[in-house]
Amino acid sequence: MRRRAFITLLGGAVLEPSRLIAQETNRLPRVGFLAMGSNHPAFGVFAEALGGFGWIDGKTVVLMPRFAQLGMPEQFDTLAKELAENRVSVIVALIQPEILAARRATSTIPIVMMLGIDPVGRGVVRTLARPGGNITGLAWDADRGFIAKSVELLRELLPNARKIGLVIDPAFPFFDDAIEGARQGTLGLGLELYTAEVRAPDEFENAFSNLRTARVDAVLVGGGSMLFGSRRRIAQVALLNRLPVMFINREGVEAGGLLSYGPHLRDLWRRSAIYVDKLLHGVVAASLPIEQPTKFELVLNLSTAKALGLDVPPKLLALADEVIE
Repeated sequence: MRRRAFITLLGGAVLEPSRLIAQETNRLPRVGFLAMGSNHPAFGVFAEALGGFGWIDGKTVVLMPRFAQLGMPEQFDTLAKELAENRVSVIVALIQPEILAARRATSTIPIVMMLGIDPVGRGVVRTLARPGGNITGLAWDADRGFIAKSVELLRELLPNARKIGLVIDPAFPFFDDAIEGARQGTLGLGLELYTAEVRAPDEFENAFSNLRTARVDAVLVGGGSMLFGSRRRIAQVALLNRLPVMFINREGVEAGGLLSYGPHLRDLWRRSAIYVDKLLHGVVAASLPIEQPTKFELVLNLSTAKALGLDVPPKLLALADEVIE
């Protein structure tokens, strides 16, 4: 008798190894992930941090990343619905558009915010200490004073500046707050503000051309997934137009921007894994207090400063948390 037939008689139908693996995988908890831009760096940092708790993709958990195209936040509703229909155990949502799409898709699956902006004020959760519902994670109450502080740092770098440009994505939920914060910061220092709205990655060339025509002395880049995902392109276009550019995240400086001031995003991405680990162990989302950034950093790129012919003041160098040579 053939070996396969003999085994079948003893134990029933023989399953192929691939089908056995598929069955094992189907029994693992699933974690959804929402972000904009393919292969967003937050996913890799998160997956590595989650692995530190023993949750290894394909072995002890199944990670299901879903990425919207840059400049197309309307795709998040479909992606979030897909994750909910796949009965994931948790959905990790990067920032506000992703968070809101996940909330529209489910009121029962736990949602972990990587960086929710003012979730209490925007009605996403009840309080930071007792969020209630199915949403928890990390949040930042970025008030207008933060953007005003960024304008001050630009003025420290360029004491003779007279006009500041602001690149902003109208699709970002805090569009109006960003403009008002920048306006307050520039008015307080006697500067003019010129705003350039950018909705998609192919609009940066025209936006920076207009900023240069307006004779701005430097450019502040606002928040949001589309601008973050386009950081390298922004840095390149800014340099071509001989314009110093300031981001709110260090990743923009690593991509060639001049300086940045804001929360340490990678720290937040790692910390989100702590929430997922607790949720996978049965802790209820409503009982997990929302935490806020504990690390803010000023980062300078001296190579970019040299390319622009700028001398960074010693005071600003002393304030910097990191200087990229």
